[in-house]
Amino acid sequence: MVVCRCLLVLLFYVQPLQADSYWSHMPGFGSVKLTEMEQEQHNALSEHLSLSQQQTKQWLDDLSAQLKALSCSTTDAQSQPLPAYVAQRYFVVSYAGVLKFESNDERDETVWWLPWSLLPFLSQLKAELGQPDRQVHQPLLLNEQELGQHGQFILVSGTSNQSPSYFALRLSPLHLPELLWSVSADVTGFEGLAGTASQPLMLREQHRVSDTSSLSVLLANTGVTEQKALVYKVDAYTGKQQGLLKMPKSIYDLSGAMTAYDQNRDSIPDSLIFSSRAGQIWQAKMENHRFHDITPVADLSGFQPSDIQFIRTLYAAVPIGGSGADFHSRRSQWLVLLGLLQRQKSIFVVLKPKQSAVPDVYDFVDRTLAVTSGLIALTDHELQLIQQKDGWSSRLTGRLTQPPIVAAGVLYLTVLTQDPAHFCSIEHSYSAFMALHLHHASPVYRQPLFPLDRSAGALVIKSNKEGGFVLIEQNHQQVLIDNLLEISPNCTYCSKPLQKSSFPRWQLMGTYQNEEGVY
Repeated sequence: MVVCRCLLVLLFYVQPLQADSYWSHMPGFGSVKLTEMEQEQHNALSEHLSLSQQQTKQWLDDLSAQLKALSCSTTDAQSQPLPAYVAQRYFVVSYAGVLKFESNDERDETVWWLPWSLLPFLSQLKAELGQPDRQVHQPLLLNEQELGQHGQFILVSGTSNQSPSYFALRLSPLHLPELLWSVSADVTGFEGLAGTASQPLMLREQHRVSDTSSLSVLLANTGVTEQKALVYKVDAYTGKQQGLLKMPKSIYDLSGAMTAYDQNRDSIPDSLIFSSRAGQIWQAKMENHRFHDITPVADLSGFQPSDIQFIRTLYAAVPIGGSGADFHSRRSQWLVLLGLLQRQKSIFVVLKPKQSAVPDVYDFVDRTLAVTSGLIALTDHELQLIQQKDGWSSRLTGRLTQPPIVAAGVLYLTVLTQDPAHFCSIEHSYSAFMALHLHHASPVYRQPLFPLDRSAGALVIKSNKEGGFVLIEQNHQQVLIDNLLEISPNCTYCSKPLQKSSFPRWQLMGTYQNEEGVY
C-alpha cells in the first residue's frame, strides 16, 4: 500500500504545473471555461457543433492538439505584448480570430479565447493560416491611456472568413475574459459584412463644441464583392454603428490594412487611407461619422502584390537639396509607408502623396538593398532622382513580421525568411532585421542585415544609462542595437549617435508618435 501511495504522488508531480484554459462566450451563459462546463452548457456545445455527447467529449479531448496545430511562424512572429498591469510577460496572437495569450515563462498558464461562431470551423483554420500570399492581421489593443480608465484593457479582433465577425474583449483580469460586443451579418446594420480579416483601427475624435472626446473603431469589410459598406465605424465600448463608408463605384477585395490620416495636423484625424489587395490605394475624407470625397492616392498594382500588410502615415522633414552638400535644405510633408506582400517576401514602399497625378510603379525609385558589408554613399544623381520621383521601394530578403519602428529618420524592419516546403515551421526559417535611411533606403549601420538567433517580435526603443537609446526585441528581450544612430543633415548618408538631448528634434527627421503618426 505504501508503494502505491508513493507512485500516485510521483505521478501527480510529473504533471504540468499549469494547464491551458479555453474560454468562449456561450449564448445564454456568458464567458464559459470549456473544460469546466455544467451539463446544460455541455448540451449547448454539442448542439452548436452538431455532435453527439460522446463526440463532443472527444472534441474537447482533442482541443489542445487542434489549437497547437494552428501555430505558424508568420503568425507567431506577429505576437503583441500585453501591458504589465494586465499580465506581465504575456503576449497575444490571433490565429484568424482564435486568440492565444501566452507567457514567455513556461510556468504560466496559456489562455485561449475561442469565438463561439468559429468553434465548428477550427479544423479548417490551419489551411487559411498557411496561405503564403495572405496577411493574417492581428488585434487592436486599447490600453488604459487610450481608454482613459485606470486598469482597463480592451482587445478588438476579427475572425476567420469561415464565419465573419468582429468582437471586443475586456481583459480585467486576463484569466476572466469578458465579451463586450460582437457584430456579424446577423446584426442589424451589418447585413453586408462578408469579411473580417483585418486589423481594426482606433479613432479618437475631439469634439470642439463640447470639448470632449470619443473613442471609435473602424472595421474593414474585406469580403465585399458588390456596392455595400467597405468600412464600418463603431463605438469602441458597445460596437454600435456610428457610420459607414460606401463606394459609389466598384471597389472590392479590400486588404485589411488602413490608417487614419491627420492631413491638416490639427490633432483630429480627417482622412482614412485604405487599399485593395491588388495595390490600389485610396483616401476618404472623414467628418462627424461621415465619409466622403473618395480619391485615389496611388496605384501599386505594378508591384504585383498578393496582399497589403500595413499602411502608416508619417510627418517628416524631407530633404529637397540637389546634392549632398545642401542635404540640410528640407521641407516638412506627409509620407505614406506601406508593406506589400508578394507571396513569401515583402516590398517596402515610401510614398510622397501628391494632389495631382496618381503615381504607379514607374514613379518609384528601386532602392533594393544589396546585402554587402560597409556603407555605400548616395551620389548626387541618385538623390536628385529620388527627389524628383514620388518615393522609393525596396524588395526585402524576407517577409515583414511587424510594422516598422521609425526613430530619428531611421527605419527598423524585422523580416522572416522561410523554407517554401515548410512554410509554417519556425525550425526551417530564420529572422533578421534591417535599418534603412527613411529618405533613400541606404543602410545606416555598417552591417545592412542583422541575423537573429531567434524569431523577432515587436521592437521597442528604450533609453540606456549613457544618455542614448537601445533597440530591443520584446518577445525574448533581445538587445538588437545597444547604441542607436540618428540621421544627420551634414550629408546624404551621415549619421551620429542618438542622444536624449536631441529630442524633440527627432520629429523633424521622421519619428512616430504612438506608432501611428510621430514617436
